[in-house]
Amino acid sequence: MFDTTFTYSWAQIKLPDGTIIEGKVDNWTDYEGDQLQITIDGTTYLVHAADAVMKT
Repeated sequence: MFDTTFTYSWAQIKLPDGTIIEGKVDNWTDYEGDQLQITIDGTTYLVHAADAVMKT
């Protein structure tokens, strides 16, 4: 097993109501089952990986 750490500086996520949130990534965590917890500008979002784009 490899333990790889990725650093992302920016993310865009789509919420269930269609709202698009984007901004500086404060921190993020991935979970099994394709869930991502992303904190953007101090607000934490839990989204499916298909609804997120992250940039280094």
